[in-house]
Amino acid sequence: MKKYILLLIMALITLAADAQTAEPNRMIVFNKQGRFKSWNINDIDSVGFFRTEGRVAADVKVNKFAKGQAGQSDTLWIEAIKTEACRTFKITVIPTNTANTLTTDLIAATFIEENGGIGPFTDDFPNGQMTGFETPFKSGTSYTVMTVGYDGYGTACEASKAEFTVPQVPLIGNPDVAYTFTDITPTSFKCKFTPNEDVAAYAICQFNKGDAQNQFEMWGPMMGFDNMGDMIKQFSQVSFDGEYETEWKNLKPNTDYEVAIQAWDANGTYAPIIYAYVTTASQGGPGEAKVDITIGEFGQEGGEYYQWIKFTPNDQTFVYHLVVAENKEEDTSAQDQEIENYLKNEKNPNYPPMFDDPNWDVIGEDNDRWALEPNKTYTAYAIAMNANKEWGPFTKVKFTTPDVANAPSTAKAKKADKHATRFGKKIDTGQMMTAPKIMLPAKKTGMRLINK
Repeated sequence: MKKYILLLIMALITLAADAQTAEPNRMIVFNKQGRFKSWNINDIDSVGFFRTEGRVAADVKVNKFAKGQAGQSDTLWIEAIKTEACRTFKITVIPTNTANTLTTDLIAATFIEENGGIGPFTDDFPNGQMTGFETPFKSGTSYTVMTVGYDGYGTACEASKAEFTVPQVPLIGNPDVAYTFTDITPTSFKCKFTPNEDVAAYAICQFNKGDAQNQFEMWGPMMGFDNMGDMIKQFSQVSFDGEYETEWKNLKPNTDYEVAIQAWDANGTYAPIIYAYVTTASQGGPGEAKVDITIGEFGQEGGEYYQWIKFTPNDQTFVYHLVVAENKEEDTSAQDQEIENYLKNEKNPNYPPMFDDPNWDVIGEDNDRWALEPNKTYTAYAIAMNANKEWGPFTKVKFTTPDVANAPSTAKAKKADKHATRFGKKIDTGQMMTAPKIMLPAKKTGMRLINK
């Protein structure tokens, strides 16, 4: 990323330098999203500024929904009426969770132009019929019909939205999954799932309590999930058709979690999601939480140097945070204060915003090796929180790695790259989620709108 940013800066500097010595031959207009359009100046006849009075939109309303029969498309009956200043409009249908992310007219217009809205239409549709949807709308799911109006100059203007919910398809039988929690520890729990005979299959996914909806609002628009059931099924990766028991590990003590269970019937229709709640066992005490730091051996393996460092929390510790940083100056007081503030964050502030660092909260003794360079001075830092969520003393140990000439070579050293930080530890990429897909509308191919 830094490389690309540097190249962009250099390009801008070069452009600025050229602008001082040569006539520009391009005109570029940027909008508030950062998107731009460029013209060859030699092709421009004139530039004008005009004013359109009034609201430019096609107000939309959903009157009726009908489920397609025998392989036929679902059908929507809508009303779409242009305002006086509106000349044309485009229209699309998307999951409501995606529509909720289109928070401004500009964002909505960009979305409908880039993701397949149909139109432009010049006529009003007092009794419009929308058909030709490539895939059926999903049972019990909320969707939004969205229009964007255009003025006489072809300018995308205001958006209009109308939400509707597809009726719940009757289930075959009463699909249900019983669950039982066992072996609950401060950092793990097991759960056994037992489906009844009406369950064709089911999927499971674990979240912090109350977080499933937040995850759906974030990932649904990016990954094309129409509803929560789609997300649970995808996140589960595996579906089950019989009794199943699993264990979730590396959890936080005394913390509320939920397991979302999505079952479906023989037709693939989702049953209501079941939320199973559990709290991990307590850890730590009300006293002072503290971490002792021990500097171990320094060695080399495969051309990489490493330093063993052990962090040992006391029995009052609930969780703790740790890091190792190189000392840049003799006086490290400013660095110490910065890192203490950094470690007191609930989440790793240097981690990507949409992800949680799985190694931020450390539980139990941590004895691992860090990829550090020879003949440099570092400080290992740690701070612990007790069961009452109170921070204990800030612990630090300053050390200097040996000169490379004195560093032993240990070809069979234990590998233990567990932590992900910005300070030199290797990142456990297996813990990170893959990059999200771009936002996609749920229904577009073959979609058509006619007056009936």
